[in-house]
Amino acid sequence: MAADPILTVILHEDGQDKDIHIDTKRSVGIQLAEHGFAELPCAGGGRCGKCKVVSPGLPESDEDKVFLTQAERDRGVRLACRIEAGSLVSGTRFERVNQRERMVALTDFGNLPVELDPVIAKITVMVTKATLDDPASDWTRLTRSLDFEATAPPHVLVELADTLAATEQVQLVVKKTGGDILAVRPADLPMPVLGLAVDIGTTTLAAYLYDLMTGEKIAAASAENPGRSFGSDVISRINMTMQDRDNTARMQHLLAEGIASLARELLADHGFLAADIYDAVMVGNTTMLHFLLGLPTANIALSPFAPVFTEAWSVPARAIGFDYSGDIRLLPGLASYVGSDVMAGLLTIAGPGPTIYLDLGTNGEICLADDDEVIALATAAGPAFEGQNIACGMASVPGAIAELSLLPDVRVDTIGGGAPQGICGTGVLAAVAELLKAGIVDEGGRLQPAEECEEDVRRTFGPRLKQNDEGTYFDLGGAYFSARDVREVQLAKAAIRAGIEVLLREKNLTAGDIGQVLLAGGFGHYLNLSHAFRIGLLPDAVRGKVRSVGNGAGMGASMALLSRDAWLKVATLKARTRYVELSSRRDFAEAFMDHMGFGDDEL
Repeated sequence: MAADPILTVILHEDGQDKDIHIDTKRSVGIQLAEHGFAELPCAGGGRCGKCKVVSPGLPESDEDKVFLTQAERDRGVRLACRIEAGSLVSGTRFERVNQRERMVALTDFGNLPVELDPVIAKITVMVTKATLDDPASDWTRLTRSLDFEATAPPHVLVELADTLAATEQVQLVVKKTGGDILAVRPADLPMPVLGLAVDIGTTTLAAYLYDLMTGEKIAAASAENPGRSFGSDVISRINMTMQDRDNTARMQHLLAEGIASLARELLADHGFLAADIYDAVMVGNTTMLHFLLGLPTANIALSPFAPVFTEAWSVPARAIGFDYSGDIRLLPGLASYVGSDVMAGLLTIAGPGPTIYLDLGTNGEICLADDDEVIALATAAGPAFEGQNIACGMASVPGAIAELSLLPDVRVDTIGGGAPQGICGTGVLAAVAELLKAGIVDEGGRLQPAEECEEDVRRTFGPRLKQNDEGTYFDLGGAYFSARDVREVQLAKAAIRAGIEVLLREKNLTAGDIGQVLLAGGFGHYLNLSHAFRIGLLPDAVRGKVRSVGNGAGMGASMALLSRDAWLKVATLKARTRYVELSSRRDFAEAFMDHMGFGDDEL
């Protein structure tokens, strides 16, 4: 008799048990990730050792023996991606290794430099009653009161009938272009008209709720992108959908529900409903927007890197899983690896001289803008700046080391102030900068063992310089930083610097000609610039010209939500933006090698 392909297992979290069904024909790790119980930074490839769960009694895999200590294995810790479905029985129980902390993304930005002119209007009209002399339909009598050609879906006609049964004075929510009526209410009832702007990051989501009639920002919040459970970077997630086409639909559902859940929090906190949202503008990298619409993404990862679309797009919210009353509008992107989040950020640029706009995320998008044009490119910076592919790397959640210094004494600062559990992106950069400063990492990027360090360095730091199977590492107490981690930072830093160099060459400029460098996103906001300059992430010639713009993508999305002119300006920006593909650029490869070290390599 064949084994039952569906098993019921138990997830234990926050003192509560939850039953879920596991399909034994599919990856256990992926299914745990779908329920938010495991994260698969390497997309379940068994390469990172971070998808830890506790389930005593399960057999150990070869990867468990590589990535987990004997003490961890003895208490039942296993890598979720390596668990064989055949080892499970109904009632198998899983627990988290660590308490799940909510990830917080940067939602701050400055004042919006736009005049309020949303695509939505609210108007009040008087509709005459039907009589025997004039038994015209409700719709006919309504349209007589309007000075534009109107349309409405069936559910709005129901609202119209109910409203006119009670009153002659009605208020309408209308699209300014096209005349679509989205809602009808009696004029004496409250009728919130809200808009939502969303920045869909690879790692985090940031949402902004606005009153479209006043332009007031009601609230903002952030959350983890639930797709992160399927891989820390876009290529890992694309690979998941290539392995199983059904994963595209799963990714779309996860992402839509993640955004909807975040919006529900904002709405509930202020007494609003999802139906009060009549317009939403969303931005993200090209892969995230493909996932949002449930589109195939394989071609984004394969040469010649042609996505399904990069144009501005509009879709009824309900068509992709949202309970909003209007459309979801997507700003245009530029290419597979320069998305609408970057175009939204470019909308916010103001300031002197040629500008470098730098989003230090997984893709490392870099733009050089002047009065004539914008040149954009994306470097494969890798996820090191977000704490990924780092031995003790973690997201920016409580317990993550965000800053540290080694001299005169070792000091680590964690998010939330508690004991270190790992290290996030800013802490990663700080670690390399401080190890360089202390003489523990040399200019070539080698993390030196204690016996090869100078005597004073060995005396001060010798007890913290230890060895494991991968080589030398520096013990930070609760976390450590390895030689491989230094290498990951070298690769990311070299990619960013080489990208900047290519852009400057395209315009025949030097770093000294740059008027300002704008750092977008959370990593750029919290980045210690002295660390960035010490490792050579930025050229020395731009010292004093660097500033954070906060969440530039969220700011640009908000501007496009509140202003029709801002929305149109993005199309103009795209028309004057030139994309540079680096995969075949020999000068990029040469510059990348030139900037691998930590020596004097200024432009």
